[in-house]
Amino acid sequence: MKYISNKKKMNKFRKVLRENKMLMDWNEERGGMNYDRYKKNCEKKIYKKQISGDKLEDDVVKTFSKVFKNKNYILIRDIIIDFNTHIDLLLLTSNGVFIIEVNDWKGEFQIKNDMWKKKIRNGKTFCYKDNKNPFIKIKKKEKKLRNLFEEKKIEAPLFSYIFLNNDCVETDDNRIVCSKEELVKKINKDINLKLDTYLNGMRILKIN
Repeated sequence: MKYISNKKKMNKFRKVLRENKMLMDWNEERGGMNYDRYKKNCEKKIYKKQISGDKLEDDVVKTFSKVFKNKNYILIRDIIIDFNTHIDLLLLTSNGVFIIEVNDWKGEFQIKNDMWKKKIRNGKTFCYKDNKNPFIKIKKKEKKLRNLFEEKKIEAPLFSYIFLNNDCVETDDNRIVCSKEELVKKINKDINLKLDTYLNGMRILKIN
């Protein structure tokens, strides 16, 4: 397997995004705090979260490098599609393209029917809406990647997974994966099964 990392470029991209977001949030909140102090407080939280996410991505890359060592695959890390869109990991195989979004989220989650809820105190739940919902985010990334494929005249099955390093997840959605071992199994299974479905669909199109 060939591994390509855009980490340095991604770090510059993240810095620009952080600056824009912090400035927007500061303008909305204000609260008497000057921007430099507000920025310093935010950067500590963001940096800690980013380090945690990067370590988890490193673990996934190491697992893929070991398991797919003899496969003719390409794993690309940190793909920037446009200013608002980036993909954590993209696995290219001769049988399909796999988007893998990595989230190091703690807590208990209920994920059903595209609804993403986190359990909080007193039996209540917090619902992730709009762009904070990982399903909505990954659907937008799929759409932009498909558009890019069409522009470049690339025909390939496209699949996506959301990887959570968390065993406190209640879900019936096949796109959610909670361990690296499960992720590898799903990719291997989908490469074989979904390829047959894709090829059958192409045959039907040709017949019609």
